Amino acid sequence: MVRVPRVFRAGSCPLKVSGVLASFIVGAAPARSQTSSPVLRAMRDELARSWTTLKAQPTPPYFLSYQITEQHSVTVSGSFGAITESRERRRRALDVDLRVGDYAFDNTHPLRGGVRSFGSIFGGGRVDIPTDDDPTAIRAALWYATDRRYKAAVEQLTWVKTNAEVGVAAEDLSPDFSAEPRESYTEAVVHSSVERRAWEEKLRRYTAPFA
Repeated sequence: MVRVPRVFRAGSCPLKVSGVLASFIVGAAPARSQTSSPVLRAMRDELARSWTTLKAQPTPPYFLSYQITEQHSVTVSGSFGAITESRERRRRALDVDLRVGDYAFDNTHPLRGGVRSFGSIFGGGRVDIPTDDDPTAIRAALWYATDRRYKAAVEQLTWVKTNAEVGVAAEDLSPDFSAEPRESYTEAVVHSSVERRAWEEKLRRYTAPFA
């Protein structure tokens, strides 16, 4: 099995926009990239629209970022001189990091009392993104995931504030998020190519003696 991941990231925060890794830097800013990528363009455009819309809400976010991980996998299996499995798969998965509150205290603040995670309460995890490069479809998936994540984050903030007011004072007074200068990194996209038919022939040859 061969797996080749690619990561696209786009991030935004007050006064500055950050984006790192993959084909080019992208964020809620007018700067243009020198590299063309429909995925990153869709991320940049939807990030700018979502950021502007959500900042007008009663509880606005102070940080928003998207990360799309694209995985290309090729699987070939053989047994006793025969191919038992041969398939190729592409998948794109989205992670949304959206924070409401402020750097010192936001919706990701740890709950006390034995609750380790909000995952089972508010949902979460990765969201599948269309594998074609249709900007409209990608932006629709981004919008839907952002809307859900924002509503969950607002509810999370209420929970953590209530939790922090109950019981003894917290021992860890460090902020929930660190405000750092922007760092940028870009590199060209590497396209993978696997000769599946050639590997099928090899597996037939390698496993035939066991028959």
